Amino acid sequence: MSTKKPIKAPAKPKAPKTTPKTPTAAVGAAKATTPTPTPKAKPGRPSKFTPVLVERVCSLIASGKSLRAIGDMPDMPTAETVRTWLHRDAEFSGQYARACEARAEHYAEEIIDIADTETDPQRARNRIDARKWTAVKLLPKKYGDRVDVTGRLTYEQLVGASLKPTE
Repeated sequence: MSTKKPIKAPAKPKAPKTTPKTPTAAVGAAKATTPTPTPKAKPGRPSKFTPVLVERVCSLIASGKSLRAIGDMPDMPTAETVRTWLHRDAEFSGQYARACEARAEHYAEEIIDIADTETDPQRARNRIDARKWTAVKLLPKKYGDRVDVTGRLTYEQLVGASLKPTE
């Protein structure tokens, strides 16, 4: 008792699609039948970059926190992520620069508080020196020891000054 499967007839070949002969109709037909490609998602985790988070990061930096300390906080981006944002977003880069200036001001103000309240002189000196060094690195023009006494004179100022009669 053997059961044989019926043999199927070969499928008929499909007729090729005909294209319209006018060029405008061909373009319209191509547009209608061509699917639009969907943009590929970027690899990796989606970015948390939001204006609210940017504001929070900048306010923490202005209050004296480092990027490393911010990255250790829960629900905050890592230092590497913030640096990536700095390269990608010019507006955030400006906000970050202003926050760093405010952090230098914060450290300078902290120096006075430490000097007034710290009871251990060696500990006070170490804390003050660390903040002075950081403030100098963040705002060298304001807190640096170097005095810039360069000036620029034009040729007319030099020549004009030597040709004027003295009284």
